[in-house]
Amino acid sequence: MIGYDFFNNFTVVIDESHFITLLHAQLLRTCFKEIEEWGLASVLGLDLDGIEDADEFDWGKSEYYLAKISDEMKVQFVTQKQYTLKLMRAVIEDVWNEGEDSQDLQYFGMTGVHELWERAIKDVLRDEINKKPEDTNAKLKCDPDDKKEMEKAGKTLLEYIDAPVWKTGGSDIRGYSVDASGKHTVDRLEPDFVATYRDEEANACHFVILDAKYYCPRVEGGRISGQPGVGDVNKQFLYQLAYGKLIGYNQKQGQLNVHNAFVLPRPFKDSIPTNTERGLSPTTFAKVWVDIFADIMPCCELSVLYVDGVRLLDCYVRGIFDDDKHSMLRELVGVISLDSDKASMGKGAGGDAQDV
Repeated sequence: MIGYDFFNNFTVVIDESHFITLLHAQLLRTCFKEIEEWGLASVLGLDLDGIEDADEFDWGKSEYYLAKISDEMKVQFVTQKQYTLKLMRAVIEDVWNEGEDSQDLQYFGMTGVHELWERAIKDVLRDEINKKPEDTNAKLKCDPDDKKEMEKAGKTLLEYIDAPVWKTGGSDIRGYSVDASGKHTVDRLEPDFVATYRDEEANACHFVILDAKYYCPRVEGGRISGQPGVGDVNKQFLYQLAYGKLIGYNQKQGQLNVHNAFVLPRPFKDSIPTNTERGLSPTTFAKVWVDIFADIMPCCELSVLYVDGVRLLDCYVRGIFDDDKHSMLRELVGVISLDSDKASMGKGAGGDAQDV
């Protein structure tokens, strides 16, 4: 892999009398061309300044060039230039030894794509987890006749979820963890995404709980693999249960629909082109039930949705967020609601919908 520093830690000045400088420029020009073909040049902010007139690197002379670089390293004592020479040597050796000592595949990217996927879901669909119930799009209210509920009125939707209480030494204490910024936070269940929106035309509100999963589940021979685990499924139901009183009170005040789902990126080969510039083209992969929750909460089912991951991540990197009418979130809710209606019809007809 060609490191980003290879392009940025050496100022290229084409000097006909300096063989290593010309060699460096040729190598940069050749590598830039390949990176540009991959579509990464603009992402990395690279350009041809200072190397646009250089010839392409002659890989057939790699052994000779490596010898010249080794000679230069013996007499070059500037740390910055030593570092660049090492990078040049590493790039040439990697290509020269291809098929012998190195793997055929080269990788660009990150190992924590699931974290990027979660961030994209939160930002693009406009997560409200850090808003107070009364400040959400649906203007949720806590039950004024419930003292414990009213104590949560000024807290965020995340803080609304009760944290475990440890009783020790005659005291009640709560567990804490330290986040990335060094701030101590109370340990509690933390949904990936919670948001609400109001549908003025239908005179109804929607409460949406999502879990962003970067998985590729498969169904073969009556078995499923690569799906969210049992712990993930149970936690998603617990999130909904944690908001039970808030949901229940607001349902009494007017129509409030609850939607709970996993959101996965659709496999690229199955992407569905649409004419909607900002649509996510959601489709259903499966539905999930857990019977132990059936007696303690209504609507105990989860949707497992595919969305157009390429489009979602494109919106994220371009800073495009869901509009004031929540068009993208409505897309997801529409598919969840349609599936719920079908499932209810199936069960009402005397047959149970398939559990996943």
